[in-house]
Amino acid sequence: MPFIVPAEEVRVVIVDGDKDPRWKGADAGATLAHHLARHGARIEVDQTQSDGAPVAEALLEHARASQTDLLVIGAYSRSRMYQRLFGGVTTTLLAETPVPLLISD
Repeated sequence: MPFIVPAEEVRVVIVDGDKDPRWKGADAGATLAHHLARHGARIEVDQTQSDGAPVAEALLEHARASQTDLLVIGAYSRSRMYQRLFGGVTTTLLAETPVPLLISD
């Protein structure tokens, strides 16, 4: 929260939210946005599509387009073994993010 609340703008980015069955009937990102807003953060929810590209690439493109100063992500939603064998969003962002990256698990 120390980085999020004082920020001029915070964007919650959802990639391919319409394809994730966890979001059926709910606005993807709304719960997180509501939680952050209760702490005083100024939140925008951006929904974007990967169009078949890796999710990490979609996030990096969004970060570039919106001139992001800091990227905050949760880490390793899949097992570390899976990440080592096949890669993933966390691995790609650790290697390629052009802005500071804050990882929370």
